[in-house]
Amino acid sequence: YVTIKNSCSFSCNLEGWEISDDSSHKYSFASFNLGNGNSFTLYTGEGTDTESRLYWNRGSAVWNNEGDTLTLKNQNSEIILTYSYS
Repeated sequence: YVTIKNSCSFSCNLEGWEISDDSSHKYSFASFNLGNGNSFTLYTGEGTDTESRLYWNRGSAVWNNEGDTLTLKNQNSEIILTYSYS
């Protein structure tokens, strides 16, 4: 899973935005608004979406324990955030 927090002073409509990893696994946001100061966790497993928990509903893990890169793009495919770990 990944957790993202909106540190801006305004809310963000993430509809049409996308999160991906190094292997080009992609999660596209449906209608979702992230309020200022709020956060959400995106789980790769199955579940029911709430205001703070979203589910990718994949049958297998996405994020590699030995290292990966998360990329968040807006609805215009502009990179908003990139985060790598190892």
